[in-house]
Amino acid sequence: MKKSGKKGAPEKSALIENLKKGMTEMLVLNALDIRPMYIYELIQEVNVDVPEKCRIAYPYAAFYRLIEAKCITESGKKTADDRLRTYYKITEKGRKRLKTMKEDYELYVNSVNSVLKRAESFKA
Repeated sequence: MKKSGKKGAPEKSALIENLKKGMTEMLVLNALDIRPMYIYELIQEVNVDVPEKCRIAYPYAAFYRLIEAKCITESGKKTADDRLRTYYKITEKGRKRLKTMKEDYELYVNSVNSVLKRAESFKA
C-alpha cells in the first residue's frame, strides 16, 4: 500500500473517498435505526470491522443534511458526570429514506457486479 504525505497514513483512494461521501447518510441512518446515539458512539458503531481507509471519521455534514430533511432529531441528555450530551434519533421519515437508500444501494451494487462479472467472462 502506498503512503500519503502524512507519516504512516495510507494513500487516499478517490473511489473510496467518493463512496464514503455518498454512503455516509445511509450508514448514519442505519446506525440510528439500532438505537439513539451521540455522535462519537455512532462513529464507533459505523466503523466496526471496517478497514482504516474506509472508516468514516467526520459525519457532521451528513448529520446537518439529515436534520434539515427531518430524517433525524437531536435531543440533550445529561450524563452521570452531569455533562449535556446530544443524542440523535431516526424519525419515521428517516426510516423511509433508509429503506429507499438500501433498495437503491442493492440495485446499484448488483448492477455493477453484473457488469464486472460479464467483463471477466470475456477474459476466460
